[in-house]
Amino acid sequence: MPGHGPAAHDQSYLNLELKFFDAITALVRDAVQQGLVTVEEVQKAINVETLGSQFTHNDPKLNAKFHRYVNGMIENAYREAHASKKFEY
Repeated sequence: MPGHGPAAHDQSYLNLELKFFDAITALVRDAVQQGLVTVEEVQKAINVETLGSQFTHNDPKLNAKFHRYVNGMIENAYREAHASKKFEY
């Protein structure tokens, strides 16, 4: 898509995103199974720093945006885990 960064020549970024989505859903599911009740508890318990740095390259501004994005993903995965609601992109 024009204007959204350099052209991709392989599937590495797509694979990274898929790995990230899978990690979020698995981590949320595990947190709920361990008894965390609120979405806030789940958000505090989940650490995605290792994957996050692959997206943001430790840029402080990108890190802040990334964490806001992750919190939204956790909310969606939390709803799915509790209400059988499908993940919203």
